[in-house]
Amino acid sequence: MLRNCKIRFTAFLSAAMMLTSIEGQAQVSVGGTPLSWTNVLTASNTAIVLPAVDEVALLLEDEARLMNGEKTTRFGYNHDVTIDVISSCEWQTTSSHEIGRLAIQSDRARSINLIFNDFYLEDDVSLFLYNESKEDVIGAFTSANNKAYRTFSTLPLPGDVLILEINAPLGSRTDVTAMQLETVTHAYKDLFTQSLDKGLGQSGSCNVNVNCPEAAGWEDQRRSVARIVVNGNDHCTGALINNTGNDATPYFLTANHCLTGNVSNWVFWFNWESPTCNPTQNSSYDGVSGSTLLASCSSSDFALLELSQEVPLEYNPYYAGWSAVNTAPTSAVGIHHPSGDIKKWSYDGDASVSSEWGGWGNSGTNTHWEVLDWDIGTTEGGSSGSPLFDQNKRIVGQLHGGAALCGNDFSDLYGKVAYSWDCQSENSGRLDVYLDPNNSGLTLLDGFDPNSDVYANDAMAGEVLGFEDSCASGAIAQLVLVNAGTDPLTSADILYGLNGSVQQTLIWTGNLAPGSSEVVDLELVSLNPGSLLYEASVSNPNGVTDENSANNLAFVNKTILGPAGCTSTSILDLDEGGILLAPNPVDHMLSLSRVHAEHSVVRVYNAKGQLMAQREWLGNTLSLDVSQWTNGVYVMQSQSVVTGKESRISFVKQ
Repeated sequence: MLRNCKIRFTAFLSAAMMLTSIEGQAQVSVGGTPLSWTNVLTASNTAIVLPAVDEVALLLEDEARLMNGEKTTRFGYNHDVTIDVISSCEWQTTSSHEIGRLAIQSDRARSINLIFNDFYLEDDVSLFLYNESKEDVIGAFTSANNKAYRTFSTLPLPGDVLILEINAPLGSRTDVTAMQLETVTHAYKDLFTQSLDKGLGQSGSCNVNVNCPEAAGWEDQRRSVARIVVNGNDHCTGALINNTGNDATPYFLTANHCLTGNVSNWVFWFNWESPTCNPTQNSSYDGVSGSTLLASCSSSDFALLELSQEVPLEYNPYYAGWSAVNTAPTSAVGIHHPSGDIKKWSYDGDASVSSEWGGWGNSGTNTHWEVLDWDIGTTEGGSSGSPLFDQNKRIVGQLHGGAALCGNDFSDLYGKVAYSWDCQSENSGRLDVYLDPNNSGLTLLDGFDPNSDVYANDAMAGEVLGFEDSCASGAIAQLVLVNAGTDPLTSADILYGLNGSVQQTLIWTGNLAPGSSEVVDLELVSLNPGSLLYEASVSNPNGVTDENSANNLAFVNKTILGPAGCTSTSILDLDEGGILLAPNPVDHMLSLSRVHAEHSVVRVYNAKGQLMAQREWLGNTLSLDVSQWTNGVYVMQSQSVVTGKESRISFVKQ
C-alpha cells in the first residue's frame, strides 16, 4: 500500500556540488542540470512513501537460492506500484518552463532504481533523477530515450529518497505524453559503498580485479563484459559479441536462466571495474537501458539479446570474438561480476572438459564446457551468463552454474557456443543466424573494436609481386603500394633488397586516393635455384612520419626449383609457417599446401582488414574460390587450433 507524506528537499546546489554529482555513473542521456537547481522555487513537499521491507527474510531467501547452485544474486526488493508520474508531481513555473517534482521514499534503502512500463517523451521535454543529497544525478533523458516498446529502466541511485524532475517548455506539460511507473526497487544490499578490503565489493577474497597484473593481455576482451541489472533487482553478467559483418550490432550473450522479467527493462553496466589492482574508492560505470531477446536455448543455457541501441563509442566497447568449433580450450579465462561486484578475472591453465548440465534441469550430452578447478579466482552468484574465453581469446561458452567458490576445488559449467550454434531448428533457438548473418560458414571469429585507430598519413606495403611461375631467367620485383590513410598519398620512400643485401631506395610520387593502390616497379632480379627472400618497405608518406608503422613491410619467401617442363625455373610462395600458396597473382582458385597436416583455421583479409573467408583446415591441401572478389591485395592467415601459432602470406587477386 502506498501513502503520501511530506518530505522536504533543498532547492539550491553549489557549482562544486553539481560537478561532483555527475561523475560516478552515466546512463545514455544528454547531460545538463535540473532547472530546479538554478531557479528560485519553493521547496517541493510531494512524496510517495513505500511500505517497509523485511530485509532479514529476503536475505534468508537469497541463501536458499544459492544452495541450488545457480549463480544469480538478488540485491533488491521490487515494490509493484502504479504511479502516473505526471499527475503525481508538484508543478511550478518559471518564465520559460514548467518544472514537475516527485520524491519517492523507501526507508533504509541503500539505493533506488525504477522501471517505467509506459515511457514516452516529446521533443524539448526532459527527465532528471537525483537523490536527496543531490550528490548523484542521471539525465537528462529526452525523446532520444524513447523505445518502440515504450518501457524504460534507470540505474540505481544511492540513498532511500529519489527525486524525479520533469522539465517542459511553458504550456507543454501535456506533451510529456506518458510516464507510468510500475516498479520501484529497494536495494537491501549496498551496490556502491561496500568495504574495500576485498577489492571494493562483497565477492570472495580470491577474486582478482581485471586491472591486476595477472589479467594483463585481456584489456580488449574485458571491455565486452557488462554487469546486468535483471528485472530491477537481480544480477547477471554477459558480453557484447561480434558477428561476421563486423558492424557493431549490439548483440549480447548471457544465460538463459537469467531470463526473468522483461529484458526490455534490463540495464547493462559497462566499465564497472577498478582502474587499479587495489582500489581505494568506488568505481564509475556507464549504462544502457533495454534490450530485445533474439534467441535462447535451455539445453546449453544461452540467451542472445540485442541492446536497445549501439553502445556509445565513448564507452569504449569491444565486441568479443567467438569459436563455434567443438574443440576443448587448452586453457580458459572467465571475466565476470561476482556478487555484482566490480569486474573480475579468473584463469584455469588446464584443458576444459566436454560435459553436460546435471542436477538442476534438463540437458543433452556434451552441451557444456566444464572448468574443473580455477587456478586463479572463482565465480559466484552474479557471474551467471559471463563469457568463457579460450586460449585464443574467443568466447566458447557462457556460465550456467557450478559449485566453485573461494577455497574449494569444485568445477563450473559453461554452455557451449558450439552447441548453441544450431541448438534448435528455429531461429529463436540458435546463434548462427545472428552471429553469421551472411551465411559465410565461418565457425571462428576474432573480436571487433569500433574505436580502432584511423590514420591520416599511412602508406602500406601491400604485396611484393613479380616472382610468379615463369620460364624466364629473371623477374621484375614490384611492390603494391597502398594508401591506408585518410589523406591523399602523393609521395613515399620505398626501400627494397634481396636476401638481406644492402637496400636501395626509390622515391615514389603520384596521387593515390584513400584505399587506392598502385603497382610500383623496383628492379630486375636473377632467379637461381634455392631460397629467395625479397623485402620492400615504405616510409615518409607525404614527407612526414608514417602514423602506422605496423603495415610498412612486405616480403616474399620463395623456393626456386629447377627446370620444370621448360628451360627455366618454377617458383612457389612459401610463408614462414611452411605453407605453399599458388598461383600468385590469382584470378579464380587459390591452392594452399603444407607438409604437416594439423587442425588449423585459415582466414583471408582484404587490405582494409575485413574478413573475406574463413575455413577449417585438417589436411595437407586446401582450395579457395576467389573469383568473385574485388581485385587487390589480400592477406592469408593460418592459425593452429592446438598451439595458437600463426603464419601469414599475402597474395593478389587480379
